Amino acid sequence: MPTHVIAMPSSWLARQAITTACIWSTASWVFCVHTHLHGQKHGLRAMLCLPCAALHFALLPYLVDSKSDPLSVLPTTGLLSFAAFKIIALVMSRGVLMHVPQQYWHFMAACCLPIIPEAAFAASRASKHTSAGSRQNSIHHEAASLLSRAACGMFACAALHIHWLPRLAVYWLYMFITCMFLGAATDCFALLTTVLLGMRLAPSFDRPYLSGSLTEFWSQRWNVTTTYLFRVMVYDPIVEQQLVAGQSSTAARPIESAEKCPQHTNSTAEHIGSSNGTGAVRQRARQAPALQQSLTLESSGQEEIQQLLQHAEDTKPDSVACSSQLTNRRSKGKPADASNVRRYVGLQMTFVVSAAWHLLMFFAMTGTFGWRWMWFFTAQGPLLLLESRVSKVAKAAGVRMPRVLAVLLTNMLLIVMADPLLIAPMVESGMVEGCFHQARMVVGVVLQQVA
Repeated sequence: MPTHVIAMPSSWLARQAITTACIWSTASWVFCVHTHLHGQKHGLRAMLCLPCAALHFALLPYLVDSKSDPLSVLPTTGLLSFAAFKIIALVMSRGVLMHVPQQYWHFMAACCLPIIPEAAFAASRASKHTSAGSRQNSIHHEAASLLSRAACGMFACAALHIHWLPRLAVYWLYMFITCMFLGAATDCFALLTTVLLGMRLAPSFDRPYLSGSLTEFWSQRWNVTTTYLFRVMVYDPIVEQQLVAGQSSTAARPIESAEKCPQHTNSTAEHIGSSNGTGAVRQRARQAPALQQSLTLESSGQEEIQQLLQHAEDTKPDSVACSSQLTNRRSKGKPADASNVRRYVGLQMTFVVSAAWHLLMFFAMTGTFGWRWMWFFTAQGPLLLLESRVSKVAKAAGVRMPRVLAVLLTNMLLIVMADPLLIAPMVESGMVEGCFHQARMVVGVVLQQVA
């Protein structure tokens, strides 16, 4: 028995050292490629970087041992997967690595660690889905969060010894302990990054047990890091209809629409193509006199500039009229319907990719394919759509559910779905018992060394 206790830490250290070396070396290579190409030559960048992401997934089965070291399976899988996802997003000119300072240590921290800087959220569609906790990420807050999660996890483990608890309550405690364990692990990385580099980070877990809806649970509270990565990799490209960010054809749409109005020039199309629509046209028209007064009369192109200003003023009514025509066309429903379809498809594909990733994780943890895990995550897309429809009907009818009741119902719904599809396969495979057995053994060794 003592020999087994001594051998386990050495094998754990060996696997973690190989994992760290793999992630660090591939991240360094991606940093060199990214800084050398400066965002150009997307095809070449893909050929040089995508093999690094593929290497992470290929080495995953060899860097985990679910029988002798089940506790480290989930962190190892997460570190390798997150780094691979960030590299894939970088190839698509999206994600975390596009919005961190082009400095080696900042880039390496953002790529190798399970963290998401606030700047990355602010530059993406996920900004409005970021939880309020990301604004409270001072060093003291992160240290307090780490200690509180560790304490809550210990109390939850102690509560499992209550024999009269119903099965659903026990499974809810399993999920709570998982949240505390993963949240504390990410807090350690966040605290280290904040102290050394001063980066402001978004929280990975923002009290998911307080979610008042499935949408709030998946988009704002549960594993925000994974949600962000899947959003920039899957959801945003589908909604934007472009794989690589920045190569949009949206600029051509206003010109195409303006060509249908024969009395308009290219400058009118530029007005219509602005992000503010008719308001931008009026604003530029109002700014024309002030801009004209601010121009120096000594400019060699004075007459040409005044002609341009006069043209902007003259085309104001036509621009507004054409903008109204475009708005009327959009109000017929076809563009809105197409946009809604893309959002629904993007949402469903996001959960399908998440299901495939969790299927890989289940295989790494148990050596078998957990198809029930796949069904659990795949079903979340239709459920979110149904919840959105019901919420709109209830809002139109003036029905508002109390927050406490919404939280209780959301927790109940999640645990009822997770019972047969998510937690039962883990219990049947022996993974849950193995994790608790190893945790008790590690605590016993630590207490013995302290004594």
